[in-house]
Amino acid sequence: NTASNVLDDYEEGTFTPTFVGDGGNPSITYDTAKTAGSYTKIGRLVTVMCRIRTDAASGGSGILSIAGLPFTNAQTSDANKNGNGVGAVSDWSSNTPLSLQMRVNTTKVALQYRTAIGGATTINSTSDLANGSDKNNIQFNLTYLTDA
Repeated sequence: NTASNVLDDYEEGTFTPTFVGDGGNPSITYDTAKTAGSYTKIGRLVTVMCRIRTDAASGGSGILSIAGLPFTNAQTSDANKNGNGVGAVSDWSSNTPLSLQMRVNTTKVALQYRTAIGGATTINSTSDLANGSDKNNIQFNLTYLTDA
């Protein structure tokens, strides 16, 4: 039946990514010329392309995430991971992110780093944001599932 192969849900758009903290959001000055996101959604599959760069950052607390992704992740538990991505990172103050992991049932993605070769993967905290002239710059692609 060819009707079951018809593309019935396709969407493209943009979004504005921001850094957030679980215990309190940091105060950030974004480089708006270099902070943007775009996405393509086909059925339940969402692919985002994102760059986020800061000129200054301070404060905040808890797990550091990038928020503002266009659709809520369908993941309902940590055991049911269905979204991750990798990207280029430069000028990061400490604990340079190596990978990303969608947060459960949110529009956020956490930045992760490895503590040592063979060591545990740890999620960055808001204290890992650079300040002053040390700009945080991250670019990534990420694919995840949504129920929307």
